[in-house]
Formats: sequence, structure tokens, C-alpha cells
Amino acid sequence: MNQTSLDPVVVYGKEYYDHMCEVPYDREQPVWRKHFLTLARTLADRYRPGKVLDVGCAKGFLVENLRDLGVEASGVDVSPSAF
Repeated sequence: MNQTSLDPVVVYGKEYYDHMCEVPYDREQPVWRKHFLTLARTLADRYRPGKVLDVGCAKGFLVENLRDLGVEASGVDVSPSAF
């Protein structure tokens, strides 16, 4: 197997976010807004976190929604295409 094919910067590049999901993975897609709002509400209600670190946050949709709910949230991702 080619080592480059395992490089997360390569695997999770622009092509991944634009074409690997059924719906392009961007803020303008209602399906992602609804999904991450539901997930954030569920996590906040169930666990009542004060702080959250989302490792592999992609474009930060979950982080944004958690912040909107008053959770101190941060995210990191290896892919420069995620931002």
C-alpha cells in the first residue's frame, strides 16, 4: 500500500469534503446544519459538558453548535481543507 494514501492530509483533502459524502460537506447544506444541531443538543443535554475538545472536527460544525449552546468548545483537525 502506498504510504501517501494513508496520509490524512491527503485522504481528507478538498476532494473528500466535496464528493465523498452523499451531500457536499459544507455549511450551506441544511442536512449538515440539522444533523450537528441535533447532535450538539443531545450531547449538551445528556452530558452537560463544561468544555469539549473535538479531535478531528473537520469543518467545526459540532464545535459551532456546542458554542451556541453555551459549551466552551474547541476543535482541531489535520486537514487544511477542513477549514
